[in-house]
Amino acid sequence: MLDIGLPGIDGFQVLRRLRAQHVVSRVLLLTARSAVNDRVTGLRLGADDYLPKPFAMRELVARGRRYPEQSLMSLNVGDLTLDLDTHNAYRSAQR
Repeated sequence: MLDIGLPGIDGFQVLRRLRAQHVVSRVLLLTARSAVNDRVTGLRLGADDYLPKPFAMRELVARGRRYPEQSLMSLNVGDLTLDLDTHNAYRSAQR
């Protein structure tokens, strides 16, 4: 969840930076800015959804269910890999 009205940098700029770095995390803009131009801007910048405040909690929960969590297949740090599906750890190719 990302608000547009952040101190120092607005949420649109944060979203631009995330997408420029090819961060694929889902982004829901949850903000008091409800004008159509703001909504279109947020969606064009790569937000997955846009919900203006005030909002109903039921609606927020319902929107979140549209995007089931996708597990990361593995975590990698240097030559260490943790396979999250099999729960195996590898250093280089050795289990």
